Amino acid sequence: STNGHNKNNNLIGVMGQNIKSVQFIIYNRWGEKVFETTNMNDKWNGYYKNKKLTPQVFIYYAKVEFYSGKKENLSGTITLVE
Repeated sequence: STNGHNKNNNLIGVMGQNIKSVQFIIYNRWGEKVFETTNMNDKWNGYYKNKKLTPQVFIYYAKVEFYSGKKENLSGTITLVE
């Protein structure tokens, strides 16, 4: 979604059904952790230490455990745009 200034206003997080637990971590290209949560309601807004980060590519890792006992490890990239 966008706000009234045509700026990217999306929040990034883990969504799904029947999830028992989650660990979601985002790193910058230098390997510095910029976001981490174990709460599915927490979303990343593109800020780190109260500063908006510049457009760049970030790496995410997510460990998800479902109530069924199934576990998944996911990873990929997120491109932050202006």
